[in-house]
Amino acid sequence: MDKPRLDKRRHNKKSFNTPRFSINKSENTLKNGKDYIQEIVGLLEEFGIETLKPRIIPYTTRKDGNKTLKICLDFSNRFENLIKLYGKIGYVYCKEREILSKHVLEYLLMKKYIVDMRKESYKKSLKMTRNGIKPMEIYKKIGGKYLSYKNIAMWVEKTNHTFNKIKIPNNFPNFDGWLKGASKGLGDGLVWETIFSIKKVNAENLFDLTTQSSAHTFFSNGFLVSNSGREDVDVRCLGWRPFVLELMKPKKRSVNLNQGLKAINKSKKAQVKDLKLSDKRTVTRIKSIKPDKTYQAEVVFESPVKGLEKLEILQDIVINQETPLRVATRRADKLRRRRVKDIKYKLLNKKKLEMTITAQSGTYIKELIHGDEGRTRPNVADLISNKVKSIKLDVIKIHCD
Repeated sequence: MDKPRLDKRRHNKKSFNTPRFSINKSENTLKNGKDYIQEIVGLLEEFGIETLKPRIIPYTTRKDGNKTLKICLDFSNRFENLIKLYGKIGYVYCKEREILSKHVLEYLLMKKYIVDMRKESYKKSLKMTRNGIKPMEIYKKIGGKYLSYKNIAMWVEKTNHTFNKIKIPNNFPNFDGWLKGASKGLGDGLVWETIFSIKKVNAENLFDLTTQSSAHTFFSNGFLVSNSGREDVDVRCLGWRPFVLELMKPKKRSVNLNQGLKAINKSKKAQVKDLKLSDKRTVTRIKSIKPDKTYQAEVVFESPVKGLEKLEILQDIVINQETPLRVATRRADKLRRRRVKDIKYKLLNKKKLEMTITAQSGTYIKELIHGDEGRTRPNVADLISNKVKSIKLDVIKIHCD
């Protein structure tokens, strides 16, 4: 999603352009892209966020002659809608945009507060007028910085002025001017707030929420996991996988790692070892490495397996892989070249084959086996002329050394 952008018109620095989310798709995967956009629209509706009708525009022509189209999803730029967008969705993946969106959110909330205040004052003005109170007296009672005498006089004297036409006043600051003072001396998207009132509240009980486990070690505003690549949800990792867990703005920094290690391993859902505090160098290494991986696959074919000697062509070979159909809605449609470094195979029965494959990071192993309707070339299924019925896949080693 693009970052918040002020309206470029010279005299309008208080409004923002329509935010947009877009993806590029080739003509032959356009339907997948449209389906993906509709899924996003559905998710946004659950948050009460309004979008406009998706648009498709020509984008570019690739070197191979394939045309690429851009699918654009625009958001309604009503400030009430932008408050929901930046308040509930945001840009957690990009620090710069996250900070900007926080500032925009606070500015929009201020606009909403002023508009709501003026609407409430409008109703009060009409009520006081019906009680015989003159506009100047009304102004003295409820007027202020963002509510002038002229506003009140216009409201009570013009019968064609409606409640829904009430907007922010002309003296409301533009975004740049407001931000300069509101964020002075602060960072991370913080702004100064004005306390309008302090009231005593009668509360019998005050609770501090915690967890039953004594191992609730980390309290943090967020966390980021880097774990030497990722696998499909149905793929087990039977070997050890290096990972780094980064805690953003932790409220507790003194931790018992042995206690955490025991708690994780006790769950039986995952096993970890050598848990220790890391340093910047290690974090950088884990994030940057692209290790080869060794997989073990149990493959069931539709027909009896024959011609296994043809698989020798896959030894230490570079294969071509187009973006798999199963991820086409969320991955760029492009051609990837990956090296298969070693392949071993053993026939378990006439239709079942066990394969051990070592390949370059980023290789789509399932597609290497079943071919993905010809989008991976060469592939196991085509080489032995046999369609794949099912694949059980495990990672047995990640070569990080």
